[in-house]
Amino acid sequence: WLHSYDVSGEANNITLNGTAAELDATNMNSAGWREKRAGIKEAEASVAGFYDAASLDAAADALHGTNGIQTYAVDDIAGSVAYFGTGPILTVERGFPVGEMATMSVTAKATGGVRRGAILFPKTTATATANGAALQHGAVSASQTLWACLHVFSASAGDTLDVVVASDTASNFPSTTSRIAFTQIAGAVTGSEIKSLAGAITDDYWRVQYTIAGNGSESFSFAVSIAICTT
Repeated sequence: WLHSYDVSGEANNITLNGTAAELDATNMNSAGWREKRAGIKEAEASVAGFYDAASLDAAADALHGTNGIQTYAVDDIAGSVAYFGTGPILTVERGFPVGEMATMSVTAKATGGVRRGAILFPKTTATATANGAALQHGAVSASQTLWACLHVFSASAGDTLDVVVASDTASNFPSTTSRIAFTQIAGAVTGSEIKSLAGAITDDYWRVQYTIAGNGSESFSFAVSIAICTT
């Protein structure tokens, strides 16, 4: 998912790379061997697939050279491992070979780190207020931070969507606590947002709670991932 675009129907190869700068730390006690330390870290994602003017191509145009929120997941199911962060698409390539499928690839860099977590609420088209399924993803210690990522792929005009990440001590949510509230989606506005909350949080069950209001024909397509990290 790239900002408000779901490119999984066009992508057929995704590569995530994490690197750290190689710093020389050789000193008088190195005994003839070079010593190395890890420096500043960097993350890069490459997405390759088929050209589609309304999907991957539109996402590339919208995010090329600007920061956009991206989520890369193993599968679109609750609990599936997901990586998300913010960064610009820096390179865009398009290929139009005669007699073959048109192709496209983009490369994005991360700004401010990448969070490894899980899909909490798979991509869903919702038309009424409801709660997502409970996911036991663990507690948040005092040295950790809860991160949550929202992608809104489509929204109906004249309607509103409020999405909250909530926690509790059991899967039936007997005493729910709201933890992260995303900015309200109002009207036919799509987009994405990442928010965070510092620990400690002793609850270890999580779910999405969403409120939809409008003119009687409401429809929103969205997805949410979460991560518990030390930064």
